[in-house]
Amino acid sequence: MDISDARITALIEKGMDLRLQRQNLLASNLANVNTPGYRRKDITFEDKLRSAMEMKGMSVSRTSENHLGGGRNLVAVAPDLVIPARTAINNDLNSVDMESELSQMSRNRLLYEVLIQAMTKKMQLLEYTIREAGS
Repeated sequence: MDISDARITALIEKGMDLRLQRQNLLASNLANVNTPGYRRKDITFEDKLRSAMEMKGMSVSRTSENHLGGGRNLVAVAPDLVIPARTAINNDLNSVDMESELSQMSRNRLLYEVLIQAMTKKMQLLEYTIREAGS
């Protein structure tokens, strides 16, 4: 799969945005751990993000190789809200399992940090390229 530099940047940005949205939703679940009748919520987006990156028909035509393209179909990627059909954890019909939520938050945070590192490396490479071109 040939992915342009602009598409990689767009993918990292969108991934960070969606990971942040998921982290906020997981935190909301934890905040409602003692709310009677509360059903946990989550979002899914990985498959949509993957599909958007693979779409060839939605690419933007460019009149010059110097124009930034790609990434436009990533902007439209929106997460799907999921409310799992799960039995209540407590007698109050609340479906939030604190241990599970904390585990998912930890994994999500780790994936967010990986995206931050990828963006940092991209920016360092860009800075190096600019510095070397000016020499």
